[in-house]
Amino acid sequence: MTEKPEVMGTKALRGDASDMMARVLDFPRQLRQAWALAEEGPDLMRGTRPDRVYVVGMGGSAIGGDFVRAVAETCSLVPVEVVRGYELPAAATSSSFAFFVSYSGETEETLAAWDEATRCELPRAVVTSGGELARRAERDGLPCLRIPGGSPPRSALGWTSVPVFRALGAQGLLPFGAGDVDEAAAASEAVIGSAGPDALETNPLRRWAEAAAGRLPIVYAPAARYSAAAVRWAGQLNENGKSLAHVALLPEQNHNEIVGWEEASPARALAEVAFLEDELVHTRVRQRMDILARLIARAGARVTRFLPMGSGLIARLYSFATMGDLASLYVAAARGVDPTPVASIDRLKEELSQ
Repeated sequence: MTEKPEVMGTKALRGDASDMMARVLDFPRQLRQAWALAEEGPDLMRGTRPDRVYVVGMGGSAIGGDFVRAVAETCSLVPVEVVRGYELPAAATSSSFAFFVSYSGETEETLAAWDEATRCELPRAVVTSGGELARRAERDGLPCLRIPGGSPPRSALGWTSVPVFRALGAQGLLPFGAGDVDEAAAASEAVIGSAGPDALETNPLRRWAEAAAGRLPIVYAPAARYSAAAVRWAGQLNENGKSLAHVALLPEQNHNEIVGWEEASPARALAEVAFLEDELVHTRVRQRMDILARLIARAGARVTRFLPMGSGLIARLYSFATMGDLASLYVAAARGVDPTPVASIDRLKEELSQ
């Protein structure tokens, strides 16, 4: 099944030939639909009580696992780890559980990890739109939730993350329910209302992105709670904006990278900095961000500070994701590039297949 946003064709930016903007604007609906699909689908964990949970995936299929990990770190006694690669950690055993998430179902690294999971008898389930991963799950008699296909994986964050949240919530491993989805969708809608294409072109997110289009975007965020949001911003700037981007997390940034702001350099001269902030984070981290912002300003660079929407952490994470998605499309428009194609990834896959 191909998922087509209801708003397709209504909000395209300059150069956005495939209307990636429509997919971003459709994200709140995707979150709600993903919850409904997961409610109707198979019980992915089948009553298991693992001592550790893995989310195995790559790229746009893995970032949802980072969101789950961020929430689990605040409220779950069962650790969640995201595995990006061909091999599973040595700790992945029959007492663990893994979600194998591949939007296409054809991700080379994820399929290799599946074979390793079979050898170590790792309990697992699949979230995918089809492909070889779905066939292997069916062959092995393991639960598989089929999500709508036909989109770039990076525009399927709701489809690839909400079912994992829902499965863990159903097992009592972290608090998650329909109310969390409703709040997250509402928070995303609020971001679209204040910073989307119908908002004033002077909105701070668009101003930052249009400045970053000709510079080096740098995203700083608290490591606790918001590392996933910062990584999402960078990934979207890479793929949609066709731009290099840099991420660093606090307080670790204050113990090394901060020194890089001391002396003039080509990188410092090109920096366009975004801070992802929140009053939920540790007081000392907020103080560190304030001091860092002043230091960056003294170095002659500009800092734009962004706050999330919503009350709960899940809503705030998805609201930051929506901001990053919008920013990446504004970068693409300012640079005059089509955000949808990913020619370098396609070429890499072609060369690997030879």
